[in-house]
Amino acid sequence: MRFKIGDLVVFQKPCMNSYEWQREREPYVTAIIMEKSNHRRTSRDPTKEFYNVHAADGRKYWDIREDRLAILAAVKD
Repeated sequence: MRFKIGDLVVFQKPCMNSYEWQREREPYVTAIIMEKSNHRRTSRDPTKEFYNVHAADGRKYWDIREDRLAILAAVKD
């Protein structure tokens, strides 16, 4: 699935180990797509896109792979 700038998405916090997963009260992040990430193209599957997102808590997450994102609300054309 290709996402558009402005889409509202949810994803699991990156780089969490099993200990953090058990301790974390909110392991998922709600965010909005800011832009498509162009500087990271070394992937096992070159068809996957990467996105930079801005979370509701004010944090920015970089290079989130599209298969890690789930759409909550899409931008209308």
